[in-house]
Amino acid sequence: MNSRTLFVLIILAAVGCTSIPEVETPKAEERSYPMVGKTYLHYDPMHGYQVEYFNNDTTYLWYPGNPVSLEGKWKISFGKICNMYPQNSYNKITNRTGGNYECSSIKTGMLFLVGELDGDMFGLSSGRVPYVLSRCTPPPEFKLDTTKKILNARCKP
Repeated sequence: MNSRTLFVLIILAAVGCTSIPEVETPKAEERSYPMVGKTYLHYDPMHGYQVEYFNNDTTYLWYPGNPVSLEGKWKISFGKICNMYPQNSYNKITNRTGGNYECSSIKTGMLFLVGELDGDMFGLSSGRVPYVLSRCTPPPEFKLDTTKKILNARCKP
């Protein structure tokens, strides 16, 4: 038993708790997503295909229709992945502007994850994109994970 666990048990005993709360241990794949230095392909029928490169605390999003990559910040907090894009950015699907962290579960992120590549394969950290990404056509460099059921959802051009 490490000192942190012992400390928590002492605190629980001091406040009268008679049982130890159950803590969900993340699955191995959840602990490895997202990883710094990886470029991920996500898909959902509303946004279409999106490419995102993760670098330390910075993320670069190649969003369908955008002529540049969008630099943002990311962090993991309580089993959730949180992204924050510039205040002057706008998501027309959610009708929200940037400037605040928005979080979703890592499990949810993994549901939409349909491909990954090592490194910044498209140079997104430069602020440039190789071409304007189509919502319904993934970059051919990705090998799609065809086991993902989300790919059965029809893309809405």
